[in-house]
Amino acid sequence: SEAIVTSYGFEPEYLFSVCPVLTRIPVQMQVGQDVPELEQRLPNIRFSKAPLKSSYGSGHGKVFILVSPSKLRVAITTANIAELDFERKMQG
Repeated sequence: SEAIVTSYGFEPEYLFSVCPVLTRIPVQMQVGQDVPELEQRLPNIRFSKAPLKSSYGSGHGKVFILVSPSKLRVAITTANIAELDFERKMQG
């Protein structure tokens, strides 16, 4: 299994608490900040920093692509990888 994850906003402890498998499989992750301490702690994850071209903000995709020998799962969400976004915000 392996995964690709993109999100500008990113709370690593929240993500790994709800999806601990990401700490054990190869992952490519693009997030909005540098995370050198995570790169050292989680060598299975290859991090890259998403560029922000405007100080005003930007529209950006939040995508999870999960690949296993028998399945491909794709999730596209409006929520950043943050507890508040996933657990408490809704559209009505």
